[in-house]
Amino acid sequence: MGAENSAVQVSEVDGLLSLPDIRTADLELVQRHGLWPGDDYMGGRSLTVTLQVTADTAPVFSRAVTDIQAAFMPGRDEKPFRFLFPGIAADTEAYVNVRPRKRSGVLSSRFVAGAAELVVELFATDPYIYGAGERTVTVTSSQRDEIDGGLTVPFTVPLTVKGSSSPPPDPVSRFFERGVLRLAPSSSLRTRAIPFSRTT
Repeated sequence: MGAENSAVQVSEVDGLLSLPDIRTADLELVQRHGLWPGDDYMGGRSLTVTLQVTADTAPVFSRAVTDIQAAFMPGRDEKPFRFLFPGIAADTEAYVNVRPRKRSGVLSSRFVAGAAELVVELFATDPYIYGAGERTVTVTSSQRDEIDGGLTVPFTVPLTVKGSSSPPPDPVSRFFERGVLRLAPSSSLRTRAIPFSRTT
């Protein structure tokens, strides 16, 4: 499909240059203008491929239309849709994992004469475009600085344990009159445990 002298040529592809729909996590503010900014995530990617089918003989035309129908049948498994277009994926071969969602065409006098236009709609639950070329990358684990602290035994009371991480951002605590409310966990042990004993 799309090769030179092929009966099937790709005339248009919509969805590779476009950005998929965005799911936002912005929150509405109470009695204030604007929104609290949240994280944005891409949804699925929709592709619309327009195919032009032309052939000099009826058997070649019929075979091309049949191959398109067989290639774009509905199913559960996503398969790679490979392409090579200038300006996409650094001018290298790439692919998107898609599944067919719609296939449309019109029976007309052009179809009888051996020419047809078929439109295929594809959908990718994974919006990313992947390069088809393989490469080797060497990675190493990073060294972490030693953290001063920890539990040393034996220990004596009183014993206080505090959380070392900062609390997650809270869109409500920002508007506290006296500043942000810190929610680091803290626990204390004030007395030594005494084993139970009984004298008879």
